[in-house]
Amino acid sequence: VMEDSPAAKEAIKEVMEGELGWKITITKNSDEVAEYAKNKKAGIYILDNKIGDNPTEGLEALAKLKAIDENIIVAICSAYPKYERQARNIDKNLVTYQVKGIKLKDNFCYIAIQFIERLRQIIDGIQNKIENSSDEYRNITLALLEERKLELERDRQKLEQLLAKNTSATLPIPNDKKLFSDMDSNFEAYEKCQSD
Repeated sequence: VMEDSPAAKEAIKEVMEGELGWKITITKNSDEVAEYAKNKKAGIYILDNKIGDNPTEGLEALAKLKAIDENIIVAICSAYPKYERQARNIDKNLVTYQVKGIKLKDNFCYIAIQFIERLRQIIDGIQNKIENSSDEYRNITLALLEERKLELERDRQKLEQLLAKNTSATLPIPNDKKLFSDMDSNFEAYEKCQSD
């Protein structure tokens, strides 16, 4: 995870570690993210776009990840929706580009659900290849993959129940350029105030 907001870090930990039991590591910049990818230390990546004073650190990290391995699974969670098109141009298979809302925990629940769906698709693809093979470990491999799919389904259901309990879920923001512009300037003022 590349994130510098304390509130977002806490929300990520609550969802990924607390609810799902997934291990996360927080990185500070795109170079650290690239180092993790080179050393194959992470399976999935969540990037914030604005880190410190760099409004496109997430896009830089995404480009570095895709240069290392185009199949790396990435999601972006950013308060700046204006960078989504650039992110999708860098990564045609971007899992999701979530715009941070008031309920950060909800954002990361949605991201986790999208990761689970992508992982299930990957497992389905592997199962299809193995089913037609004559490998001596075929049946064991298929059983292990099926077990992992069941674990992912349990995780997805847990996240959906968590979201359903939250009666004040974040409402989608209308696609209004003036609203986004106002939101960007308000968020920038908030971040400046927070860093001061």
